[in-house]
Amino acid sequence: MVTHATLAEFSEKPWNDIVVDERGNAYVNGIGYDFPGGEPAPGLLVLVTPQGDVRKVAEDLSFPNGMAITADGATLIVAESHGNRLTAYAIDPNGDWPTGESGQEPGTTTRTGSVSMPTAPSGMPTSRTDTACECARAGMSSRRST
Repeated sequence: MVTHATLAEFSEKPWNDIVVDERGNAYVNGIGYDFPGGEPAPGLLVLVTPQGDVRKVAEDLSFPNGMAITADGATLIVAESHGNRLTAYAIDPNGDWPTGESGQEPGTTTRTGSVSMPTAPSGMPTSRTDTACECARAGMSSRRST
């Protein structure tokens, strides 16, 4: 086994899920607290490049628990279990994380959509009839900053 990247500088709390895009970029979410016994706290999302570079791309996630990338590679969807929502983030065409809208710091994320759910999402459905796809479609027509 070979270490590709170290995530400890971003969080010493448990890391939860990973999804890798077609370019080899890995998105890894951390739940933000010691589960199940700790006090709930915001989670985060980091991007690990094929070269092993790591940077935080989202924070203040409410127990990130499941992720998927749409078939076109343009949207990352994160299930936030404690927030009862799926949140979509745009991915640049070159596979990098977007730099954000005008006025945002470089490297900050732009949420492109969010869909509330009546119960906490667990897992990530990706068929055309499931909620994850509804979130992706919502993200294509709305823009809001984190």
